[in-house]
Amino acid sequence: MRNLRKRSRPPFGIFTKLAVLYIGVGLLPLMFIARFFFQEFSENTKNILLNDAATILQSAGGYVDTMLTEWENETVSLYSLQVEEGQYLDDILLDKKMSQEEKNSTIRRYLSKFSQITGLKSIRFLEADGTLHCVSEVVGKIINQENMKHWITKETRKGREERQITLSPIHHDSYFLNINDDVITVRRNLYDVSSSTTIDHYLGSIYLDISKDVISHQLYEIKLGSKSGLYIIDQDGEQIYKNENQSELSAEIKKDILYNVNTGENQYIEDKDSYYLYQKNSQGGWVSLIRIHKDDIIENMNTTEKYVMTVLFVSMVILLSIYLFFSDQLSVSIRTLKMGMERIQKGELDTRVEITRKDEIGVLAEGLNQMASQLSTYIERVYGAEIKQREAELNALRSQINPHYLYNTLDIIRMTAVTNDDRQTAEMIESLARQLRYLMGKEADLVPLERELENISDYFTVVRTRYEGRIELKMTIPDKLKQVQILKLVLQPIVENAVKHGLKEKAGRGTVWISAKHLDNMLELMVMDDGVGMSEETLLRLNNGLTKGVGISNVRDRIEKNYGPNYGMEIHSTLGEGTIVILHIPYSEKGSQDAESTIN
Repeated sequence: MRNLRKRSRPPFGIFTKLAVLYIGVGLLPLMFIARFFFQEFSENTKNILLNDAATILQSAGGYVDTMLTEWENETVSLYSLQVEEGQYLDDILLDKKMSQEEKNSTIRRYLSKFSQITGLKSIRFLEADGTLHCVSEVVGKIINQENMKHWITKETRKGREERQITLSPIHHDSYFLNINDDVITVRRNLYDVSSSTTIDHYLGSIYLDISKDVISHQLYEIKLGSKSGLYIIDQDGEQIYKNENQSELSAEIKKDILYNVNTGENQYIEDKDSYYLYQKNSQGGWVSLIRIHKDDIIENMNTTEKYVMTVLFVSMVILLSIYLFFSDQLSVSIRTLKMGMERIQKGELDTRVEITRKDEIGVLAEGLNQMASQLSTYIERVYGAEIKQREAELNALRSQINPHYLYNTLDIIRMTAVTNDDRQTAEMIESLARQLRYLMGKEADLVPLERELENISDYFTVVRTRYEGRIELKMTIPDKLKQVQILKLVLQPIVENAVKHGLKEKAGRGTVWISAKHLDNMLELMVMDDGVGMSEETLLRLNNGLTKGVGISNVRDRIEKNYGPNYGMEIHSTLGEGTIVILHIPYSEKGSQDAESTIN
C-alpha cells in the first residue's frame, strides 16, 4: 500500500549539521584549549623571562669583567713598564737631579705607551705634590685650567690607601675646553716598591679616561624590552652606566641591591613595576644589574598571545577552507544523487546518475543505477505477467463459456437424433459431450486412471464410427489399479497420436492396446499400436524432445514438470510394425498426500 504521508523537508541539511558539528566540536574546543594552555604558559612567563634575564646578565657581566680585567692589567704595568732600559717610572719620580722640564717630557713619553687601550681618550698622571702630566689621544685638546685646577685640589685630598683600581661613574670630560666626551676614569695609585721600607710611600696616581662607548659597544648585542635596561653601579651606589632609555635607579633600590650582593641574599628584588637581577663583577667593586619592567612582561605575553591567536586563526581559516572545499565537492555529488533518486521516485526509470567518484558516493550512485535498471526490468516483467494473467483469465472465461455452450448445443442435437430414431448419431453426440465435460478443468488435475480410460472409450466411440469399425481399442487394466491417481489427459494425446499417425495410414484393421502394471512405487502405463511405426530418425527426435507441437512431447514435459526427472516416457517403434509408448508415474491411490505433493 502506498504511503501517502507527506514527507517534511528537514530544517537543516547534512552539510549544515556537519558545519555546526565541525565548529562546535572541532574549532571552539581548539580555541578554548589554546586559550587554556596560553594562560598556563603566561603563568610561567615571569620565571622564563627572569631566567633569560639572568642568562643575559651573566653574559653582560662577562663583558664587563673582561673590560675590568684589561684595565687592571694595563694599570698594574705601572710597576713593570720601563721608561728606558732598566729605568722605571718610580725611578724618574724619585730622581732629584732631573729637571722638571725633562721629567715632564719623560713622564709624558712614558704615558704614551698606554695608548693601545681600547676607547682611551686621555691619560693623566698626578704626582703626590700635585704636579700634573697629561697626554691626550685626541689631537687639539685644550686643557680647561680652572676645571683642571679644581680637580687637582679635590684629588690631592683623597686617601691614598687604595691599591686596586678605582672607577668613576660616567661623567663629562670637562678638563678640556673644546671636548666634552662622556668617559669613565680608571685610577691606580703608584707606590715606591724599591724596598720594603718604602712600600707605603705614595708617589702619584694614573688616570685613564675611557669613552663610555666601550661599555655600550660591549653590551650592544644585549636586547631587552623597551622599558627594561642594564645598569652598572659601584659599591657606593654611584651609577657607572645605564642604557640611554632608562631612568635613574632610586636610592632605595640601590641600597637593597648592594645589601643583597654583600650578604648573598635573594637572586632578585621586586618593586611595584619592575624586577631587578644583579651580579657582582670580579674587578672594581662594580655590580651589574638588569631591570625587567613588568610592562615588558605583559607586552611579551600580549605579543605571544597575538602570535598564538594569529596562528590559531589562520589555522582555523585554512581548516575551514579545506572543509568547505571538500564539503562542496561532496555536496555536488550528493545533490546529483538526490536529484536522480527524486526522478526515479517520479517514475523516470531510465534515469542514470553520472558520478565518477571512486568512494562510497560512487558506490551508491552505481547501486542506484543498478536498482533503477533492475526495477525497470522487474516492472516490465510484472506488468507483462499481469497482462498475460489477464489474458489467461479471459481465455479461461472463454473456455468455460464455449464448452458449456457447445455441451448444451450438443445435448439439443442428441435429443433431436433420438427423436428421429438415429441412435448412432445420438450415441456419438453423447460421447462427445462427455469428452467436453471431461475437458473442462485444469490439465494438472489428478483423476483416477478409470476416469481417464472412460474418456478414451468415449473418444473411441467416435473413432469406430469414423473409421467404420476397422480400428479397435483394447484395455487390460487390473481393477486394483483403476483408482490410481494420474494427471488428467496424460493418455488421451498418446492414443490420439496412435490413431492419427499409426493406424490411420495402415491398410486394414488396427488395434490400440492400453495396459497398466504396478512396479514397486511406480505405475507403468503402456499404449501400443500395430500401425505403420516410424523411422529411427523420427524416433530419435521424439525421444530427445526435438519435435515441437506434438502431443507426445507435451505429455513428457507435463510428467517431468509435475513428478520430477525420475519419471517420464519411453518410446519404442519399428517401421511397418507399430509403436509402443511407456509412461512411468508415481503410484498413488485416491490422490494420497505424497502424490499430491509432487504436483505443481
